[in-house]
Amino acid sequence: MNMKKQLHFKQGEFQARLAAVKKEMTHRGIDILLLSEPPNQNYLTGYNAYSFYTPQLVIVAQDHEQPIWVGRFMDRVSASKTTYLAEENIRAYPDTYVQSTTLSAYDVMADIVNELGGENARIGVEIGGYYYPARGHADLTRALTNAEFVDADLLVGWIRLVKSLAEVEIIAPSWPTCRHRHATRHRYSRNGCRECDIAAAIYHQQISGTPEFGGDYPCCPPDLCIGERSIAPHAAWNDDPLSDSAVVNLELSGCRHRYQVNLARTVVGGQAFTSFPRPIGNSGRSSECWP
Repeated sequence: MNMKKQLHFKQGEFQARLAAVKKEMTHRGIDILLLSEPPNQNYLTGYNAYSFYTPQLVIVAQDHEQPIWVGRFMDRVSASKTTYLAEENIRAYPDTYVQSTTLSAYDVMADIVNELGGENARIGVEIGGYYYPARGHADLTRALTNAEFVDADLLVGWIRLVKSLAEVEIIAPSWPTCRHRHATRHRYSRNGCRECDIAAAIYHQQISGTPEFGGDYPCCPPDLCIGERSIAPHAAWNDDPLSDSAVVNLELSGCRHRYQVNLARTVVGGQAFTSFPRPIGNSGRSSECWP
């Protein structure tokens, strides 16, 4: 089946990213790099699907032209659709390996590493990654007994931190969307809505985006730190109605093609506290985070 690719960058962009990663691998003496973190997999291949809760790796070998994506069989179609990789560089293990007590997907991944000449290689892994489980590391080291495993956590992360012009073109339009979400909170809070109603309105705006482009789901929910919770970071909302004099600490975001722009505001309803030199809501400052 000939599927239309869903790529947001040209192949030259991916090649430049891969070249930068391989350069750093050379600097660290790493022959093969195993990437378990979803944003790093997306950065080097374009892969975009909600499947990272199962064993999944992108393998980068110094002498292999393209990375190799490895995931469960049912997700192979997403890899074919959202990456620039040739089909031979998209590998899958059977779904029977998922949550099995007898089978390990990392044995399949180790076979691919061996295929790339990794039997005696120096292999970098993301030791501190959220999606590199202890069992996965144990299975890989057991299957590749002659290889040397080294910590390559944040190797790709530091490279990703410097954005290309192509990335900035995607990121920049997310800022107005973030401002729309801030305005959404004001519009609904004036009507005495419940906190959950405000959160729902923000979610709607996050996904609907602007007339120019739609939004994506962000990496975290909107944080509505309201009233006594206004001094607590990343607080969840409840179903209480918003009072006229509530202090609201907002942490919102606009997201497009997995690039996120964050905005933080504190809004004081009613009479501002006299101890504040000026209303916090008029500070005009924001925090931006581009993962």
